[in-house]
Amino acid sequence: MTSLFWKQGTVCPTVADQTEELAALGRRDRGEDGDWVSGAPGGGASVAIGHGERAEAERSAAIGQAQRKKAGRTPKGGGALREAVIGSKAARGGACCRHAGGMAAVTAAAAAAATSPRSWRRLFRWRALGARAPCGLPCSTRGLSGVNEFDLLVIGGGSGGLACAKEAADLGKKVAVMDYVVPSPRGTSWGLGGTCVNVGCIPKKLMHHSANLGHTLRDAPAYGWQVAPSVPHNWHQMAQGIQNYVKSLNWGHRVQLQERKIKYFNIQGSFVNEHTVHGVDKSGKETKVTADHMVIATGGRPRYPDDVEGAKEYGISSDDLFWLKESPGKTLVVGASYVSLECAGFLTGFGLDTTVMVRSIPLRGFDQQMALLVTDHMESQGTKFLKHCTMKKLEKLQNNQLKVYWNNHEENKECLDVFDTVLWAVGRVPETRGLNLEKVGVKLHPDSRKILVNASDETSVSHIYAIGDITEGRPELTPTAIMAGKLLARRLFGRSSELMDYENVPTTVFTPLEYGCVGLSEEEAEKRHGKDGIEVYHAYYRPLEFTVPERDASQCYIKMVCLREREQRILGLHFIGPNAGEVIQGFALGVKCGATYSQMKKTLGIHPTSAEEVVKLWITKRSGLPATVTGC
Repeated sequence: MTSLFWKQGTVCPTVADQTEELAALGRRDRGEDGDWVSGAPGGGASVAIGHGERAEAERSAAIGQAQRKKAGRTPKGGGALREAVIGSKAARGGACCRHAGGMAAVTAAAAAAATSPRSWRRLFRWRALGARAPCGLPCSTRGLSGVNEFDLLVIGGGSGGLACAKEAADLGKKVAVMDYVVPSPRGTSWGLGGTCVNVGCIPKKLMHHSANLGHTLRDAPAYGWQVAPSVPHNWHQMAQGIQNYVKSLNWGHRVQLQERKIKYFNIQGSFVNEHTVHGVDKSGKETKVTADHMVIATGGRPRYPDDVEGAKEYGISSDDLFWLKESPGKTLVVGASYVSLECAGFLTGFGLDTTVMVRSIPLRGFDQQMALLVTDHMESQGTKFLKHCTMKKLEKLQNNQLKVYWNNHEENKECLDVFDTVLWAVGRVPETRGLNLEKVGVKLHPDSRKILVNASDETSVSHIYAIGDITEGRPELTPTAIMAGKLLARRLFGRSSELMDYENVPTTVFTPLEYGCVGLSEEEAEKRHGKDGIEVYHAYYRPLEFTVPERDASQCYIKMVCLREREQRILGLHFIGPNAGEVIQGFALGVKCGATYSQMKKTLGIHPTSAEEVVKLWITKRSGLPATVTGC
């Protein structure tokens, strides 16, 4: 096929996106075969044009020279390129290279530039968004076919999808977002913004903070505050405040889309073909949306077990918990994921009778020493744990309470109890239902049913991409989805080649005593480098604010996992204690940049803080010395 090859990142985006189509159309229209013109001045670039395009170049250049002479202007450097483009534009009644009628102008310009080093450099100067090409009109990366309505359609209005859409719009693209929340089995739904805003990070952190205030009230008398020994918690008041804030975020996202002229479709989409998505809104109105590029960012939803009688009928999930108007009462939380432990933690903090059912291990995928410290602290604060147990069935009683049956595999017996609420937190499933992905050939992982993508977030269909929780092998975290979305938009429309880096991603579990980490767990580091290939520095410490009220600090712990060789590059940092997320966020930069233990030792701490205990680490596990910090 006749084609144009340009240096990446230096060419008019119109050419970069459409040269193959342009050349093919040119040859088809003229019925001519192409030959090669190579060795273009400037090095590294080559142009292939047909005999007809070469004649077009000469004709366009002559017309361009005549146009300039008629206007009384003297041709300057780079004239060959400029005359070719201006001439082609004039011959077509002013059509710019970005319009279908200007197809030959691009090939003509390239052919003319091949004979002039200065002209060649001018061709490669069309870089900035909105910059003017030699034809005098702003350059555009939009497709030349004009068939599709949008440059980009994002399916999913969560954190990653919105970030991608906004970034593309900021780069001058015509963008649409399609988002629809399928109500939970209990009928709960919400507005624009996805899981994080509505039923995840934001309401979770606010409820976590509310529970922490309860702990602070219990500490207050020791600091001289005359507070009643028992202060009741008002769920309704807290929930109303949090839900009102979430709704303000929903509105804020709508406003941001409008400001960027991003079209918003509140419909559930389904692929008709590779460039078309069909949807029906609540009123039954059908809509078809076409786009050059598609991004799937529909995330995931809580999993309900299929083998537990009454699971969906009587249980709830995190999709429902944050929108409850009244307290859930005595609650059984099934699962030991971070969602489970976070919810159980703040429910206990509100004074509710809370039990966690654990099938195997807590916080799978996290450092297990840290995970056990987290659950030990939760138990010390009143959360009950049913270990090595699996659910059997739920029954609803006449008083609306739930009778729960489960199997205790450790004691080999069946147990039962009555709860007000059963909260499922046994993982999440990708939200691919109804997308009709098999219609267009988008491949899914056979087990997880998540979308398979390459390092560029591209699916098995070249112009269809996927980001966030719906993709196989990627962290299910809001910040990674946001960054992936932005970088994808820049690669598609901003001439960037930067890929998302999933190494050393920091995160925090917002349990009553927070657990923050970045990098490898001790188990993973040992697996990769061997037990003798790593050095683990650790310490138990006591936050200063715990001292006066004599709060238990036996689970406040720090662990730094390093390579044992030379300067001991830090592989992972783990921190359990107050404000762990704030602490780890700062150290994450150092770990990302390849910080070493020797560099950390040279870093001055800020006194008195819990974070300074990180830079004071000196005791290794290998030494066998006591790891409890003493003194100031």
